[in-house]
Amino acid sequence: MRDPTTSDRDGRAGSQSRAKLPGQPIDSPNREAYNRSAMRSVYAVIAAFSTVSLCHAGFLVGIAADANSPNSATGVPYLIDPMTGATTVLTQPFDRLYLVAGDSPYPATIFGSSTVNLYTANFATGVASIYSSEGSALDLAYDSGHNVLYASLGDDRLATIPVIPCTFPPCQPETVVGNFTLPIFAMGYVPGDGLYGVDPDMGTLWRIDVNTAALIPVGPTGVGLLVNGLSITDIEFDSATGRLIASAGGPEPVYPGSGTPFASGKIYLLDRFTGATTLLNDNAPNFFSLAEVSPEPVSLILVGGALLALGLRSRFRGHLSARSHYLG
Repeated sequence: MRDPTTSDRDGRAGSQSRAKLPGQPIDSPNREAYNRSAMRSVYAVIAAFSTVSLCHAGFLVGIAADANSPNSATGVPYLIDPMTGATTVLTQPFDRLYLVAGDSPYPATIFGSSTVNLYTANFATGVASIYSSEGSALDLAYDSGHNVLYASLGDDRLATIPVIPCTFPPCQPETVVGNFTLPIFAMGYVPGDGLYGVDPDMGTLWRIDVNTAALIPVGPTGVGLLVNGLSITDIEFDSATGRLIASAGGPEPVYPGSGTPFASGKIYLLDRFTGATTLLNDNAPNFFSLAEVSPEPVSLILVGGALLALGLRSRFRGHLSARSHYLG
């Protein structure tokens, strides 16, 4: 007769405990502690990824006239809150930062235009560099989906500027799309939607046909030189909030005979479907350009990591649920 204290297979005491192998069920008394510890680790990973990603998010900037600069075409950068219109001066020093600015495809960098050249300004390094000898414009608008840089030229023309670095001429010239039927000094591109512009006199918001430069009216903004003595100086779509922001002030000091810049300006929320504006900041700097500074590539990696962690968390919860069901 077999001794009941021995194992069927190896004769060792049946009551003797054996080490758990990977994948074997956890004893019920230790299950809750194991679950809590594992979930805390997952939450920590998610929090770390998410926090760092937010620190590297893109941001909205405005370029205002610099009263202390001997060059009337250069400006001072400010951070703009697209929800409130609040502004904060950025202390990053640039040897030159032109009033005419626009988005660029490069991380932490915007385009700037002088009366002659196209520049890049890197907000991470404070370095402004010539990008191309072709790039003089009254305003810039960048279509990231098609890598096209639109320019409003001083003679009421719409053009595209090659997004190709060229520091030594001859460089590939601007390509004229067509003529506006009235001056457009403020343009902005809404991804997946199209190009918009505002005329300075009556302040009408227009959709711009990127193939012909034809203007399709959207509606009055209520801000114009012939309406309230101000003009919309630029418009910019903030991708983080989905808001179209407009700056108002004037007059443009970039070209001779335009007059002395106003001491202050305003920031509006602009409805791209009706043209209606909502005042956000009644005492903002006198901005002449707006741009969105794109995030550093690391933020995209971290966002992907956070999403992966979330997926692991969901999968882990499902695994725990199945294991709990197995353990009863």
